[in-house]
Amino acid sequence: MTATLERPQPTPQTTPQPIPTYPGGHPIWGTGRMFAADPIALLLQAMHDYPEIVRMRFGPFSLHVVSDADLAKEVMVTRNRNFERPQNIRTILDAVSGVNLFNSNGEVWRRQRRLLQPAFHMRRIVGFADTMTGETERLLQEWTTNPAIAAGQPVDVEKEMMRVTFNIVGKALFGVDMQEAGRSQELSAAFATNAAWIDHRLGNLLAAPLWMPTRLNRGFKQSRATASRLIGQIIDDRRREGGDHDDFLQMLLDLRYDDTGEGMNDEQLINESGAFFFAGHETTSNTLSWTWYLLAKYPGVEAKLHEELDRVLAGRTPTLADLENLTYTRMIIEESMRLYPAAWATSRQAIEADQIGPYAIPAGGMIMINISGIHRSPLYWDNPDSFEPERFSPERSADRPRHVYLPFGQGPRQCIGNQFAMMEAQLVLATLAQRYRLRTLPGYTAHAKPVFTLHVEGGLPMIVERR
Repeated sequence: MTATLERPQPTPQTTPQPIPTYPGGHPIWGTGRMFAADPIALLLQAMHDYPEIVRMRFGPFSLHVVSDADLAKEVMVTRNRNFERPQNIRTILDAVSGVNLFNSNGEVWRRQRRLLQPAFHMRRIVGFADTMTGETERLLQEWTTNPAIAAGQPVDVEKEMMRVTFNIVGKALFGVDMQEAGRSQELSAAFATNAAWIDHRLGNLLAAPLWMPTRLNRGFKQSRATASRLIGQIIDDRRREGGDHDDFLQMLLDLRYDDTGEGMNDEQLINESGAFFFAGHETTSNTLSWTWYLLAKYPGVEAKLHEELDRVLAGRTPTLADLENLTYTRMIIEESMRLYPAAWATSRQAIEADQIGPYAIPAGGMIMINISGIHRSPLYWDNPDSFEPERFSPERSADRPRHVYLPFGQGPRQCIGNQFAMMEAQLVLATLAQRYRLRTLPGYTAHAKPVFTLHVEGGLPMIVERR
């Protein structure tokens, strides 16, 4: 017997309102070239000009850009069962890491989510705090002995944050010292190539299909094989060594499906491990990079951070127990994610014809949730372009609807690792900022590079100074 999926009925309305179309653009490509040139600028302009919804044309395709928080909530929460991951994006992500929690839909997604959710319960992730600070202390030691830093030469802080979060994920989730294992550089390079291929496919309507032997496709296939091989080796090593481990990888190996009593097969293990490895370090490193940039641009905020760290920590390494007292540190991270969300937008596709608010969405209609626009909308935020961590104080947060802040998404598909990411970002920032301050180069202004996640274009050169 085939189960019937119950979906909420369309919101009763009178006559649906027409969805405006974004003006200008190329007669053939529509807004495609404008989007490819500067996605964030286009999305912010769309938010100001069309604060609810607007239709953009990308060649033969249409995309409904939603900048209204209430409409976004309808798509992601209230009516989530009728809005799934778009097929075109799934096809690209499937080519990179196979079917996994992040790119699946329907019952496959629900089954994996039920299986994996316990791995990220707060009771489990608190045990990773020492690993997070330990890997950050290792970075501190490298900074202390780095002659280039001592000579005042700039370092690429985005690469440094990528490195420390990569090592944290390797150790905390998979029990592997990536530097000692000699896999760090090879695996991170493979992930970088995979990400570049994703970015090219998402941003280019005329991208060559994967079967064509272009230089980019050949490089991607090689990097994909490298990532699968290295992750498979980590899994095989764990099986051989056995022993008592309390990490994400061991939980993956021990998990059993309720309906069959069987565990995941090797392909599923590699797919899920690879997806968590990539997502677990990429997004947090972006958040930390933008946080360092904002602190350098707002010395008053930096001074308040230093005051809190000196008062609470008095020079010692932070622990899990300190986080409840590092309230301003947390507010800084939250405000950084508002201005520069790693997940700068997210997409859905209507399974059946539906209606959100007064707007009709056809079956198969594509929707982009404009997270960057919602986060900077003057409808929800005072001085939206200003860096003001105090807006996340308990008092001000209590007066603000939760669904106007979406750094981890919302609804059933909210990021499964959000608590891990927040704890990691706070501990890394607190550990580093009580020893060092980071300065931008004279006249430097960072520009966002919205690819798969929100990077700093060209890296983030900064001077590392002892406090």
